[in-house]
Amino acid sequence: FTILAKTGETDAEFRIALRADKTGLGLGKSVTCLTLQKGFEDLGLSRIHLIVRKNNVRRIKMYQRLGFMDRGELQKEILGTPVDFWLMDIHREEYARKAQISANP
Repeated sequence: FTILAKTGETDAEFRIALRADKTGLGLGKSVTCLTLQKGFEDLGLSRIHLIVRKNNVRRIKMYQRLGFMDRGELQKEILGTPVDFWLMDIHREEYARKAQISANP
């Protein structure tokens, strides 16, 4: 599943969860693309942001290929252990540019 949680008038935080047996099949990219399309085209968002664990290299590279930009880092405590995250976001203009490139290879 994915969630777009509004964090401002035209901003939302993106979250995704896949079952462990469904990772590595390209579903994350497909679901992320559909969610971005919904957010920018149907909901009129101007920015979608997320956090991703720094050790999740595959996911970070996928987000970068889709147009997300690194915006900083943060650390959260999860079950008593500090975990490092990257902050990333994508703006409507970058999404539209990437979508146009994909449509016209």
